[in-house]
Amino acid sequence: MRLFIAIDLSDEMKDELEKSTCVLKTRGRGRFPLRENYHLTLVFLGKTNRVNDIKKAMDMLETTPFDLKLSSCGRFQREGGDVVWAGIEKNPILENLVYTLTDNLRNMGFSVENRPYKAHITLAREMEQVEFPSIKPLSMTCHTITLMESLHIGRELKYLTVYDKNIY
Repeated sequence: MRLFIAIDLSDEMKDELEKSTCVLKTRGRGRFPLRENYHLTLVFLGKTNRVNDIKKAMDMLETTPFDLKLSSCGRFQREGGDVVWAGIEKNPILENLVYTLTDNLRNMGFSVENRPYKAHITLAREMEQVEFPSIKPLSMTCHTITLMESLHIGRELKYLTVYDKNIY
């Protein structure tokens, strides 16, 4: 299984992101996510079958609901085309959640990326330099984090929910 832990986004936020992606499609070629696949990745795990251990690491979290707010667009420069993203406003609760979750997973023997966390939602991959679309500064309250599986079904990438951890 190819797994990651994420926050699924509200319909309103997905609608806004889809508008931005539609603008990007008029400005250049790239690979664009399906509307239902928009999410905020917290930790990418890669290929593993250790679902029960991941659930335990998620269940160990103690946090409160928090707000996510879209901020601006940016890019990660990559050979073969950039990743264009919508950023999430800096949030200490989110950053602590990611740090604690990563620490829990490392203590259970998972190999997790060791780089600073940059909260973003991918709008396009493999794009050449392009003018960014504007992003409406929408907010949503996060009450759940989700363990998701990444699958190719036919020619489409789909994300399936494996487990939800509610935040109180």
